[in-house]
Amino acid sequence: MRKLLVIGCCLLRAATWGQQDSLAIILKQVGMVCNPIEIIQTSAELGFINFDPYLATSWHGLDVSHSSVKPVVGSQFVYPGFPIHVARTKSADREAYTTRTFLFPIINALGAMEVSSLGNRSSARVGTGVGLTSHFSDKLYLRAMVMANYYQRSLGLDNRNGILPNTYLWSENGNRRNEIQPFFRLSYTPNKFFNFQAGIDHNFIGEGQRSMLLSDFSAPYPFVQIRSTLWKFQFVNLYQFLREREGNQWKSKFASTQYLNFQATNRFQIGLFESVVFQPRDTLLNRGYEWEYLNPFLFYRPTEYSIGSQDRILLGTNFSYNFGPIMAYGQFLIDDFVLGELMSRSRWWSNKYAGQVGFKGKGRLSRNTIMTYSSEINFARPFTFSHVNQGTNWGNQGIPLGHPVGANFVESFSFVELTVKRKLRLHVEFMVAQQGGGDSNADFMYGEDIYRSYTERPYEYGYFIGGNGKLNRTRLTLQAAYMVFPKLQLEVFARPVMEWRTGVVNEQVFFVFGGMRTALWNERSLSY
Repeated sequence: MRKLLVIGCCLLRAATWGQQDSLAIILKQVGMVCNPIEIIQTSAELGFINFDPYLATSWHGLDVSHSSVKPVVGSQFVYPGFPIHVARTKSADREAYTTRTFLFPIINALGAMEVSSLGNRSSARVGTGVGLTSHFSDKLYLRAMVMANYYQRSLGLDNRNGILPNTYLWSENGNRRNEIQPFFRLSYTPNKFFNFQAGIDHNFIGEGQRSMLLSDFSAPYPFVQIRSTLWKFQFVNLYQFLREREGNQWKSKFASTQYLNFQATNRFQIGLFESVVFQPRDTLLNRGYEWEYLNPFLFYRPTEYSIGSQDRILLGTNFSYNFGPIMAYGQFLIDDFVLGELMSRSRWWSNKYAGQVGFKGKGRLSRNTIMTYSSEINFARPFTFSHVNQGTNWGNQGIPLGHPVGANFVESFSFVELTVKRKLRLHVEFMVAQQGGGDSNADFMYGEDIYRSYTERPYEYGYFIGGNGKLNRTRLTLQAAYMVFPKLQLEVFARPVMEWRTGVVNEQVFFVFGGMRTALWNERSLSY
């Protein structure tokens, strides 16, 4: 009888707070066996791409696990059984597990308008699709989604001022596009030491809202990922198959990325990042995917020298300290530098580096209201992330893989968000940014656009952040979002934005962005 009372309290608490994980722990304490696959996490708690468990609205304490490489293994999205749910219990190696498959519809209807001295310009994306998640076993997991969209934007509209053209497949007719957007990730975990993933998706490294190492603003891309865990070390190998548009043709490029994370204490972790970007074909030969870069245990810079290539190498570090209610985090990336030039403060063009420092946290204001917040500073020297051509820059399909602004900038970005009864989100965002390079023209550029070759620089020395034509931007964003159908993650939202610009231009711009969408991925439009 006592156990029944405890179980009843557990069920009541889970229904109130949505804490299936807490339910599993308590049921285990009272002697019941719980298959972890059968404890389905509430869909409202999990983002499809860059889920951050530290800011999850189911959080009730200070001891929150987190990972710098997202999506977080073990926090994969699982649907709560609507509209089509197939569950089947099998027995393997004398242990029972449950196979669960969920099929659900996707809705994506977005519209945005810019009002400025140049007139009104708009962008829109309307589409629908289908998604599926499945646990084939306790080791093999699949999630997939595919959408068909119709996309239209005014001619000349900047990516920062409209809905992002970050679709994987599309055909274009003027300012109109027919799009196919797939998201696919297959995860296999044979034991506690290894996890293998493959698919077409985004990947993200860091604890911030932006990442100077690897972000998720660009189109998704095919990838293969290997995660190895031993003691307090996690080693991630990521093989990315990227591409760029040149005229009417796609040009492939590849990236091999490795990230070694050390969980020094329960609160402090630090990671080392290295990535090489290379083309399968150059003016001399067609080499395909360089097999030396497939080796998960080598350093890319010596390998680059040994094969005599001009591939681009990025080195960086990521760190965070969890104080409990607040986490401090940061990143530092080196593209290229010469110590002597750096010490002499010559502002040499090839001293290219970027960084981030920030904090985030959350607190419960009442039983039904949770507040989350974050504030960070990001910067990148001129010419960072750029290279000889777009075939070796740090970008994918015309959008940077690091910070979406590109380079030659410094930015302060902050937000506060209230989640009320797990359905209503009220969000306030404030950004102040300064970017140089406004004096660039068809002949010369000053390091702000990573898709222009650094060979187009006008001179060797004297480059600094904000130099050669600065643009100051102050942006205030308000957003209200309501989950009209939680089981489908169907959300309606409205996001008015006001931006003030001074420097190379002086104007005020008003944006309005809104629509209805299935909130399973990060919608990065009008957020930078």
